[in-house]
Amino acid sequence: MSPARDHGFTLLETLVALAVFAFIAASFTRGLDIGAKGTRIAEREATAVAVAKASLAAAGTEIALTASNQTVAAGGGMFVTTSVTPYRLGQAAADDASDSNLFRVDVRVDWRAAPGERRRSVELSTLKRAPSP
Repeated sequence: MSPARDHGFTLLETLVALAVFAFIAASFTRGLDIGAKGTRIAEREATAVAVAKASLAAAGTEIALTASNQTVAAGGGMFVTTSVTPYRLGQAAADDASDSNLFRVDVRVDWRAAPGERRRSVELSTLKRAPSP
């Protein structure tokens, strides 16, 4: 008769299983971290777009429609640069005073998502008509 064999796991099989589990757990954790970072970036971009839209809406009311360029801090590490420039419809219309009250409003919101990360920005533009004198 042959001696009875123990059918349990050997130490080597257990160590290999633990190594595979550790690799899978590390990969899963890294995936969660990347997803969370993407969510934070998307939230900041949505906030930046809302700030830019509010700045565009303020042009002509809180921001005068005259040639200007200003940068202000919007909180949360965001900086808003608003540029207002006269807008002409075309070279032929340059002598025509009918479009002299059109202005191009450009808004750029800059921020850094986290220390050490690259700077991000959102830009929006529109045309605004100043009230006739």
